[in-house]
Amino acid sequence: MISQNEQIENEEKFEIGNDMKFDEEEPPKPKKEEKKIKVANKWGDDDEEEEEIEPMNEGIKTNVIDMTIKEEEKYKIKFKNSDVPGVQAVLGNLSSLKILLQNQLGITSLATLKPILKDIYMSSYSQVRTSPCGGPLELVVKNKEMKNKGECSLPHSSINLSRINNLLDLAYESFDNKDIEQAEDYFRKIISYSIFFIPLSKEEEEEIKGVINTCTEYLIMLKLNGLADEKKSDKFLFSQICLLITLCQLAKPIHRFYMLKRAKIATKNVKNYISTVGVLYRMLALEKELKDFEGLEFDKLLNEYNVLKERGNEKDYSFNMKELEKKPARESINAETLQLFSSTTQKLHCALCSASYSENKSGKLCDVCNLTTIGKEASGLKLIDEFN
Repeated sequence: MISQNEQIENEEKFEIGNDMKFDEEEPPKPKKEEKKIKVANKWGDDDEEEEEIEPMNEGIKTNVIDMTIKEEEKYKIKFKNSDVPGVQAVLGNLSSLKILLQNQLGITSLATLKPILKDIYMSSYSQVRTSPCGGPLELVVKNKEMKNKGECSLPHSSINLSRINNLLDLAYESFDNKDIEQAEDYFRKIISYSIFFIPLSKEEEEEIKGVINTCTEYLIMLKLNGLADEKKSDKFLFSQICLLITLCQLAKPIHRFYMLKRAKIATKNVKNYISTVGVLYRMLALEKELKDFEGLEFDKLLNEYNVLKERGNEKDYSFNMKELEKKPARESINAETLQLFSSTTQKLHCALCSASYSENKSGKLCDVCNLTTIGKEASGLKLIDEFN
């Protein structure tokens, strides 16, 4: 591997601080074509097609990779002042990146992000050795998408939608197998990767922000599930926590169904029928989405719904399904205490994952993404530059 000074010219060199020192490595061996690992999907989704790198033909407009050294200086000048963290990560401008992450997200340390940053930076370069005695020729890898607009090519990054979607599949699989610790690790990793995603359109930008929100909802759900298991001996408290879990906006309908089923059983056991009926109504609404799943017994659920909706509560419950706010968990539940916010509570939000906290959380690390400082002034994550 050539030295950092040989990789980048002095004024744009890859600035490595004391907290961001990469280990030196041997020159990489020629890369073998990686075979995409297909994740077993229990829910019947189609396997995602493997992304292929097409030959560089003029007629191809998307997903074309260009490796060149001729435009390197133009390439660096073009994106030198970009406000997109992923772009600065590709260029290796750690000083600029650190400022961006602090201003946009309240991230004050790059320590936990080091492996991702190294992956991104090294994946944007390729080396060709032209002679045994000479040094390797370094090629900058660039996405050719912006060529049609007469602009310098966008930086190519190893963080792409295919990779993030594969991680999501692994996270869902871990949750299905009740490997909670592994599922949490995957969801947090996806949030970290998403910071450095470089979208080519507004649609991709919205998609990646949706992924971050999805991971936040699952992480709060997993925290609530753990709390529910701890409080199982107190049937009333257990039923309340199970109802809170139903606020989590889970991406998979089957996951929503099983969380609702747990709440149905818990509320029915304490004769909180007003909540049980509400839970059953939401379960029945999922029938069309879950028509390919066997053993969910929607006929039985419908009969149960008709019986219970005619029955009054034996006790007056102040905490029930009707009184729950119809907002996602990241807005309605305190991610630290796992309690429902009152309508008058002043809240602080994580600038990255949007998890909510009370004001006494200010200055502390987010419990969901474990990256940002809550209460620190931040403008929010920027993923796309305005090139026009």
